[in-house]
Amino acid sequence: MVKTFNTDENNDIFIGTDGLLSIAEGELGVMKACETATYAQRGEMILTRGLGMPNMETVFAGVQNLSLWREFLRTTLMSVAGVISVKDIQISIEKNVLSYTATIKSEFGLQSIVGNFLGTQ
Repeated sequence: MVKTFNTDENNDIFIGTDGLLSIAEGELGVMKACETATYAQRGEMILTRGLGMPNMETVFAGVQNLSLWREFLRTTLMSVAGVISVKDIQISIEKNVLSYTATIKSEFGLQSIVGNFLGTQ
């Protein structure tokens, strides 16, 4: 079963009502793990520089390649324990913000996650 730190609407970890660090597990754990996986930027992890989302290389610098970015997102989500398939990914870019909605089939059924990335241009 997937267990990960629970985060609030600002993506901050928090203390639960029991006074302990809040942990997400089960269906919520899979969704939080998917969200966290998409925040990792390509090259920022010291021991696994090849992993992460290539936002700068594919979206915010030079020529946009949204189909390549979509495939990185799909691969990233598929690497999360409990995810069976990625059913749909919708992407939009407005005012230098890339937004996405991904529909995921997990061991708990269909779920959706929403994310945003701010560019640097």
